[in-house]
Amino acid sequence: MTAQVFNFSDYMDQEPTAQQKALWDKFVEEYLKDFNSLEAAMRVGFNMTFAQEYSRIFMGQPYVQRLIMHHKMQPIDEKTEVEIEKSLIIATLKECMQNGQPATRVVAAKTLAGIRGLDQAPDRSSEELEKLVDSFKEIAKSVPD
Repeated sequence: MTAQVFNFSDYMDQEPTAQQKALWDKFVEEYLKDFNSLEAAMRVGFNMTFAQEYSRIFMGQPYVQRLIMHHKMQPIDEKTEVEIEKSLIIATLKECMQNGQPATRVVAAKTLAGIRGLDQAPDRSSEELEKLVDSFKEIAKSVPD
């Protein structure tokens, strides 16, 4: 008896079942968030081991490709488009911070900090600044000459 090999390419031109459509619809929905097929497969519920293979398989499905193209062709207002682009930029910067070369990671972190406003000194009232200065004066008094 020989082992039966499951070949996805044999099923690529067939109409997907309702269960496949539901899975692929969810995959496309997740994919459109950041255009990252691996992350989309993991958000659908696959663990990392299977997500790598299934993200590749799903992206090769004509049904998935048609659905992605359909969504890309939908008109969206300018505000929504800007929000989508902003999300993609932030997702890309986060990915660079996690997976990039050291210099790339630093630049991505600095850029993301700028977008989030983390590179700015916090606004302090003059009363808060006076308290801070007084605290430093007290510390300076305790330091021996």
